[in-house]
Amino acid sequence: MLKSLSLKLAFKEGEEKQHDNLVRIGEEIVQKCKGVALAVKTLGSLLCSTRVQHDWELVRDSELWKLKQEENDMLPALKLSYEHLPWYLKQCFAFCSVFPKDFEFYYSYLIRLWMANCFLQSPYENKDPEDIGNRYIQELLSRSFFQQVNDGPFFPTLKMHDLVHDLALSVAQNEVNSYGGVPKLESLPQWILLGSIKSLQKLFIRNLKNLSTLPTCFQHLTSLQYLSISNCPKLLVLPEGMQHLTALKRLYIEGCPKLSKRCIKESGEDWPMIAHVHKIIVEG
Repeated sequence: MLKSLSLKLAFKEGEEKQHDNLVRIGEEIVQKCKGVALAVKTLGSLLCSTRVQHDWELVRDSELWKLKQEENDMLPALKLSYEHLPWYLKQCFAFCSVFPKDFEFYYSYLIRLWMANCFLQSPYENKDPEDIGNRYIQELLSRSFFQQVNDGPFFPTLKMHDLVHDLALSVAQNEVNSYGGVPKLESLPQWILLGSIKSLQKLFIRNLKNLSTLPTCFQHLTSLQYLSISNCPKLLVLPEGMQHLTALKRLYIEGCPKLSKRCIKESGEDWPMIAHVHKIIVEG
């Protein structure tokens, strides 16, 4: 069954008869996937883009297969597929690690966040960013990094398989931190940021309904480039020292009405601390 699945994904119908050498290598790769269909599907989608035997051999002989594995652990197969992603898809994929498992993305919502983080790149001038974002999504779907949940014409949604989400976390763990979903939390403890205070580049704080303050150690996040704060309705002010975050390029605030008022351009009380940030989006 898995062999037929890999052939279907890696070759057009009947094409495998012209590539006996690749079929043989493909069978060896399937064996390394330990019977996990998603691993086979992901690598099959990768291999369909090339008919060069050396490319297939690189996948079969990769050092990643030698990683210590538990039974049915597909991380090496997924890691291989990730390593072969173009750079612009790698950053979009890693970005999705900040969301919880089983989170359903609306296409438009995900594309909007990619846009805010300047992830959408195109060699063509005047290319619509939404078109670029949709193309990225289709590429990640075709490589099995996303799964289609609802493909309706108006509000299509997608999500990540749990093990794909684990991969996203593993490749982004030194770059992205996310905190959210603890409804009774009123303040973010200092210690929660201390471990990555010098290296953290992206921070997402979301869905903390009772959060009212942020730690003063924020001013020491000297590598922070992107900060997103969403759905924290009781958050009152930004922490002191935000003006010292000279690496901060993107600030996104949504669903924080009290904080949003203080961050209004020119007139907001917290504006002087964030005026240096290149891109600021404040909504509600």
